[in-house]
Amino acid sequence: MVSVIEERENSFALLTLRQFSARVSDALLTNPCDESTWERVVIDDNDHKFLSSKDEKLGKEASATVAAGDKLSVIEVPSVKTGRNHTKFNILVLRGVYRLPWDLPPMARQQISWCYRLDHRIVLGPNTCSVNTSAIDGNHNEFFSTISCKLYECFTKKLAEIQEDSLNIMGQHQHHLRIDTYPKSIAPIICKYLQHQAVLGMEASSSSLGGNEKLLLAPTSIDENDPFSGPLNFTLSASRAKYIMSVVQVTESEEYVFGIDTNLYYNKFNDLAAREVSVEPIDAQTGLDLKPLAIEQRHAPTSRAYYKLSQVFDDYILQPDFFSFPTVGSAGLDLGSSPGGWTQVLHSKAKLSKVLSIDPGILAQRVDQLEGVTHCRHDFTSQPALEKLASFSPFSFVVCDASTNATEVFSMIISTFDKVHEKLRREEPGCVLLTCPSNVVITIKMPFKTKGSQTRILKRIRDQLPSTIASMMKWSTASVALYKIQHQMANSHNERTIIILFR
Repeated sequence: MVSVIEERENSFALLTLRQFSARVSDALLTNPCDESTWERVVIDDNDHKFLSSKDEKLGKEASATVAAGDKLSVIEVPSVKTGRNHTKFNILVLRGVYRLPWDLPPMARQQISWCYRLDHRIVLGPNTCSVNTSAIDGNHNEFFSTISCKLYECFTKKLAEIQEDSLNIMGQHQHHLRIDTYPKSIAPIICKYLQHQAVLGMEASSSSLGGNEKLLLAPTSIDENDPFSGPLNFTLSASRAKYIMSVVQVTESEEYVFGIDTNLYYNKFNDLAAREVSVEPIDAQTGLDLKPLAIEQRHAPTSRAYYKLSQVFDDYILQPDFFSFPTVGSAGLDLGSSPGGWTQVLHSKAKLSKVLSIDPGILAQRVDQLEGVTHCRHDFTSQPALEKLASFSPFSFVVCDASTNATEVFSMIISTFDKVHEKLRREEPGCVLLTCPSNVVITIKMPFKTKGSQTRILKRIRDQLPSTIASMMKWSTASVALYKIQHQMANSHNERTIIILFR
């Protein structure tokens, strides 16, 4: 028995680099602003102790990231040899995504080789023989015939929709259909059955294709030795195809997913998306641009690190009703800022009147010249930096992408901020270093790239974070902190981004 199931709305299959599979699936399936996916720390005013989301007293208020469950299937694709290396890919089958793939930031879309919308899933029943895709003869096979029938049905419906909207554009191209399958060996089989479906449809009624005769070649006969011959025009060119049919084998000879969609978003991925990730580097000694920039390039990121913090703003900070911007007059702080990518984000996205950028290294001249930006060329633990921190406070955004060991960066920040906070309280009792609300973003950089060492370091950081965040909360009037450790699209393999929201 063959069962055909309609996929839930907004289901897709996509091919991505294996090292980005978890990041891409997480971005598509989860709502970043769902507070149940964040950990939290709460200060108890009665005994001045803190409770973390792991404490029994908080119960079910804060939970770990929601499991993908039946929303995600992962298919490991055999590695592809590129030069001396073997590139590994995964096919992700995602059902009911929260965010559409073409709405992802370009840093994410460039990791996706292709993406297809899914309409149906077909499953072999328990009493049905498995399909041997490598040994299918010319007999009419129920399994692939059913897939082809459904694909053809979806195709004719889409044509009818176009006809109803008077968008008669299909006749502009001689070739209009492309079929992509995994594995590729089933493509000729699907094409042959599709051609048979088209012939049957023409014989039954000339109106079965919405009256659009331009979709058909004159002959209705099929050359059994050529699976691509027949009424429907197939093309190998993705750019020339108006419609793309896709069929993906999910489990060995038991489950397939398939669908058809227009080619509207086909060019939003891979190398074409990479072109949107613009970076204009600078001379590390002078801070000058390496080449003359046009007026529209003056705000181009100085490095790829820009996109780490930019994603935080796009996914969380700028989302309505999730983070309330503090009152006018607060400042932004970028620790370890050279060459200035994160300072650019604070200036452009947070719309702050002043940004303090601290790093002994050079800052890009075009960043240093931004209105409200002040560059302090010292280590942020130095006395001159402490004086600047005190004079610019309070801060609503504190960010750090310094090239510092993961186990040291927090202790350095806390030690420095404690000194500044004490200085402020001596000068003006009740003075705070951080506004409420405020946001802290820190990149942790692990010294080792092996999976085992990263797991141990991340566990140690996760265990220490609640008490660390609780100690940071004394710098403001906040009583609740939400936090998560995120593997951002622009993070390297051994980097993670910690996002903390104080409320």
